Amino acid sequence: MIFDWIQRIRHAKGYGVHSPFAFNFITNVVYNKYWYYAFNDLECVLLNNHIYVVSSRLYHLSYRLIQYFKPKSVLELGSGNGINTLYICHSEYVESCDCFEKDPEKVSLAEKILGDIDKDINFVDVLKSNKRYDSIFINIEECEVNKEKLFELSNKDTFWVVYGIKSKESKMFWKSLVKDERVIISFDIRDIGIVLLDETFNKRNYLI
Repeated sequence: MIFDWIQRIRHAKGYGVHSPFAFNFITNVVYNKYWYYAFNDLECVLLNNHIYVVSSRLYHLSYRLIQYFKPKSVLELGSGNGINTLYICHSEYVESCDCFEKDPEKVSLAEKILGDIDKDINFVDVLKSNKRYDSIFINIEECEVNKEKLFELSNKDTFWVVYGIKSKESKMFWKSLVKDERVIISFDIRDIGIVLLDETFNKRNYLI
């Protein structure tokens, strides 16, 4: 545990990270403090819908990841009330987003706050086996996820964002991803995990 804590402190500041890609990603994407103008607009949308967010950490990170990787297609598993979807789909790079959410009340709220987003946003209750996504966002505490299904829905450049990895069962799922040989690079940000499948990199897990 102490070793993990030391590794997190070092890697979060870029120390001991020899990969130029990983160093840039950690310092300029994950821990970038830049405030995008879009954040002001998105906060206004939420306030106009009487939604008050305690912490925007995940949402801001999601937006930065979208701006960095520029995915055209996104899948959200356990998309909830649409707040993270709002940040994801605000990016000009995203063309379509499929939202898997079984709670009709959450879907209703999400449809309301996403109403002015001019994107192909679909709320689905069945995942098509023949569809591939450039990015997948997974609320692991709200949605039961099959690891093999994630690979089935991905292409070689897909990235995953798994949030809610602190609970006992979620930790086990995250550890199984990190150990999987098909997962090339993983970033463990305490309660959020990021996975890259790009085989041009060497396999490595970063505690940050």
